Amino acid sequence: MNISTKLLSRFAAIIVIASLPTVADAQLPEQPSVTITIDEDVLDAFVDEPCHHFERARDTFLAGDVRTAANELRTAEAFLTLEAARAAPQGKVLLNNSVEELRRLASAIQRDQFDSVDVLKRAFARAHYALASHHCIKTAHRCCRPMTLMS
Repeated sequence: MNISTKLLSRFAAIIVIASLPTVADAQLPEQPSVTITIDEDVLDAFVDEPCHHFERARDTFLAGDVRTAANELRTAEAFLTLEAARAAPQGKVLLNNSVEELRRLASAIQRDQFDSVDVLKRAFARAHYALASHHCIKTAHRCCRPMTLMS
């Protein structure tokens, strides 16, 4: 076997191996969609949670603990995602925008490509505004819906 034949056979072996299905390519059975119902009173108990995580994210970021800061942002993002899921259409847009902004900031902080606490503060202000708008809309819907009188 000459050198070109050896190279060709190795190249063919690499192609065959590369074309074999991998675990990631395996077709997994589709998981059914799951809907969980949570009582509004339970969710209302967590209304201040994003604020606590914003504060911890800021404090840990300033202390140089980027991993914890990013995790705190992701936790706050999860709370905003829950609120967006139950928001009226008018409130959803601002909440979803804040969720995306927090996701981007967490990634940038984790990759150590972020160095401005002022940008964090502005993102937190927008998230607070989105949450406040959402709560205001929900309150208006609760207070202004027609009441039925019992006779």
